[in-house]
Amino acid sequence: MMRDEWEIKKIAIAVSLALSLGACVPSLAQYSGTSELKRNEVTMVRLKHTVNFDSGMALDAVEQAAIEDFLALNRVGYGDVLSLDLGDVGDPDEMVNQWYAVYEYLKTHGIHLQPEAPITGAAPASGSGILIVERYIVSIPVCEKYADGPDPNWANATSPWYGCTTTALLGLMIADPADLIDGNPEAPPDAEKMAKAIRELYRRSRFARSGGSQAGGGDRN
Repeated sequence: MMRDEWEIKKIAIAVSLALSLGACVPSLAQYSGTSELKRNEVTMVRLKHTVNFDSGMALDAVEQAAIEDFLALNRVGYGDVLSLDLGDVGDPDEMVNQWYAVYEYLKTHGIHLQPEAPITGAAPASGSGILIVERYIVSIPVCEKYADGPDPNWANATSPWYGCTTTALLGLMIADPADLIDGNPEAPPDAEKMAKAIRELYRRSRFARSGGSQAGGGDRN
């Protein structure tokens, strides 16, 4: 009788040890490589503003304020491409003066105006133009929830949704979504724009340090 009890105890101990050792074996993440491919979707939108010229060629203060409101409302900035549609019927010299009036005004805001504009619809009326902003917008993919369990991944296997997460983060980080379609060509930097930005930053910081006063010798270029 005692021998039978001892045999039962040995079996119980063996089963207990087997279960304990089995719990120590890690459950490795198995990635089949058949997950659905996820991509960032990039679309281009166009924003328009009608520009009315004073005396057919110049921009008055009211029109300048209207353009500034349009730029601020749509947060026009890095990556946006601006152009001016003046139609294809009119006095060539007058159209050149109209284009340069807008070009010079945008230049004071650090914004470049492209020399050619796309055809987006009906031609503008005489004495006016259409300011066009082309902007690329990125829509990131929807990734599934993390599929792996809490077990340690001793094999350092890639998680099933690693690629989707990386793609989504790239879409969130990129400054100009157009670069996801076609990167910038190799070209020298725009020194004029960078110098203007540095100069304005220096002036603002200097003004703030002096408490709003420019005393002490004036601005040295």
